[in-house]
Amino acid sequence: MDEMDEAERARRKELKELYVDHRDTFRNNEKAMEELEAWRERKIDYDYTVIRNGLIPSRIVDNPSDFKQTFVKCDTWFSEFLKHNPKDLILSASKQSYIIGNLASYDRRQYPAWFLHPEDPTKAIQIPSSPASPDPDTLFSPSDERKRSSDAPFSPEQPTSASESKDNGSDNTIEITPEGQAFGHCLVIPKNRIFNIVDPRAVKDNCKVIDELRNHFIKFWNTKGGPEILLQRTRRGFNEQNEKLRARMKSTPVPSSSSPSMTRQRTKEFAAKREAEFESLMRDLEAGYEDMKPQFLALRAPQDFVFGFHPFPLNSVGHLHLHVYPRKDGLRVWSSKAHEWKTVEIEEVLEAEGEMLKEEDMGR
Repeated sequence: MDEMDEAERARRKELKELYVDHRDTFRNNEKAMEELEAWRERKIDYDYTVIRNGLIPSRIVDNPSDFKQTFVKCDTWFSEFLKHNPKDLILSASKQSYIIGNLASYDRRQYPAWFLHPEDPTKAIQIPSSPASPDPDTLFSPSDERKRSSDAPFSPEQPTSASESKDNGSDNTIEITPEGQAFGHCLVIPKNRIFNIVDPRAVKDNCKVIDELRNHFIKFWNTKGGPEILLQRTRRGFNEQNEKLRARMKSTPVPSSSSPSMTRQRTKEFAAKREAEFESLMRDLEAGYEDMKPQFLALRAPQDFVFGFHPFPLNSVGHLHLHVYPRKDGLRVWSSKAHEWKTVEIEEVLEAEGEMLKEEDMGR
């Protein structure tokens, strides 16, 4: 981005300060640094406390599952990626890193409350209308660290939502749904164990690692067929979520005609109306995809993409991952903006690390 207005510069400055604060807090925590070393050495019997939330959920540890290899206590979703995950999630591989697809789709309308909370009888099936409603994500600001939320989930085993308090002091909550941050949102991860952007190894040797992550995506996008590969992954996630929605709706019974307020005729009418509204939503979703597809394929790298990190403890997966997604508003219409306040772009990290090196040189 060659030109920035004053508001954007202020936002970037605030995010750089957020990164520096979390970096320094982490590195000055002796227990955190000790745990980091144990994690790198893959110590299974170590008692992880500071970094525990970034590791694999305890319910998954040592349990046979659909994953290729059983997870152990010191694993994360991304560590030794090929041991645990299907190869087709890797969109591109270099000597140092993988570009991986996001399992979550990009459209929040695919994650209604009745889908996320099937056990809650108060979350009756309501089909979201097509016109855009006021975006609850705008309630989030970079300076409000009370609103801590997890990343858009990579794995279906991760929590799919979190409630965040509004700033008005009431008990009202708004829900963070698991859609990605834009159409075509993907991740670039190092093959080696690097915990997070606050991990000293992430910025070692003049930020060599994070430069490689960004350059890997740029090369991938500018290679013939690269954009189409990411588009296919985006389409697959989109289709899979629609299939889950349809299956959930079909398995959810309509109000029984035995209810005093529901005659048999009204039950039929209710079912028909719900089906019609659902099919209308499916058409709207498909139209949205087709509208975004050519916009996506016309993007240029690096200038049309955000390259960002969520600094610990504002991350969900305890393995360094670079979020890459389109910057264009037209490709983010129905995507999450709830993570804006903690998405530190790579330029801010590079600037902060450069400033620290200068300070160290002056102190010598």
